[in-house]
Amino acid sequence: KTRVGGLAGVAAKYLARKDAAVLAVIGSGWQASAQVEAHCLARPIREVRVYSPTRRHREAFAAEMARKVRVKVVAVDSAEAAVGGAAIVATATNSIEPVLRAAWLEPGMFITSVKEVEFEPEVYERCDLLVANRRGPIWSRHVVGGAEAIPEHGREIWYRWTQEEWEAVRLLGAVVAGRAPGRTSESEIIAFMNQGEGLQFAAVGRRLYDLALERGLGVKAPDEWFHQDKQYIP
Repeated sequence: KTRVGGLAGVAAKYLARKDAAVLAVIGSGWQASAQVEAHCLARPIREVRVYSPTRRHREAFAAEMARKVRVKVVAVDSAEAAVGGAAIVATATNSIEPVLRAAWLEPGMFITSVKEVEFEPEVYERCDLLVANRRGPIWSRHVVGGAEAIPEHGREIWYRWTQEEWEAVRLLGAVVAGRAPGRTSESEIIAFMNQGEGLQFAAVGRRLYDLALERGLGVKAPDEWFHQDKQYIP
C-alpha cells in the first residue's frame, strides 16, 4: 500500500490543483489508509470524506485517519456524496464493479484508483488528460475454466484500448522530469492510472532498509543464504 498510495501522492503533487483542499476516498480498507496519508502530504487537504458500504467500517476508518493526518475526516453515506465538490478523488476498494461514475466528475478534479475497474469506462472518456507510469496493460490472467474462474477476468478496461489510445496517455515520469506538461488549467479533469512497477517496490524497500539500519532494527541475514555458488547449495 505504501507503493500504491505513495505514487498516487506524487501524481497529485504534479497533477492536482495547487489549492486542492477536499479529498474523497471510496474504500475504508488497508489500501485506503495509504491514499489518505499520501494525498494529505501532497496537497493542503483540509477535509477528507470517506465512503464504504459498511457504516461501522467507514466511521472507524474516519476516526483512525483523523488521528493520523490531523485534518477533518468524515464518513458519508454514499460515494456520490463523498465525490461532490472534492478536488481529489481516490478509489481504493476490492470491488469488481465500478464505484466511480462519470456523471459525478467535476471540472478541475484529479482522480486515481487502485484498480482500473473501479472507474466505469465513461470516466476515462470524460477526462481531459490520462497519465500513467507506462503505456499498456499490466498483465493478463490465464486460468483453467475461463472468465468464470476469476470474476473480474474480462472486465479490465485497459486491455481493450488501441495502440492509438495508449499513445495519448502521458507518462508521469516525463511530467516529474519536466519533459512533458502536467496540469495546464484549473478546469482539467485528470486521471492517474496507478500501475505497479518493480522499480517502485524496490525504491520503497530500499528506503525501509535504510531506515531500519539508522534505527538499529532487524537482524542481519548471512550473505550465504542468498548465494547460488555450488559450495552454498545443499
